[in-house]
Amino acid sequence: MAADGLWDVKKELVALREELVEASEQRNWSLVQEIDDDIRLLLESVLPEVKQSELAGLIVELKQTYQAILTGCGVRRNELQEKMDGMRNKKGALKGYMDSVAAGNRELRAQA
Repeated sequence: MAADGLWDVKKELVALREELVEASEQRNWSLVQEIDDDIRLLLESVLPEVKQSELAGLIVELKQTYQAILTGCGVRRNELQEKMDGMRNKKGALKGYMDSVAAGNRELRAQA
């Protein structure tokens, strides 16, 4: 591939990486998927002609970007899990309170 073509591929990969970061920060997962597909298609289209070593730096940056996204998703998943666990605990406590009130009401009716 000519130097100009390689330069264009590198520019496109940099732009797609930036879009990927922005989409993940916005939690726009359908856009993340589209950008991921675009990156994959671009790499598949040029790798037969371009030596992987010519794109090595960008590929490392892409891997780091994907790893950061995965790490962020893991953190968010843990936050949501804790929130759901807290809601389950509150639900259990509320049910216990409601059962207690119901039992008290039954006792009051039985005394009446």
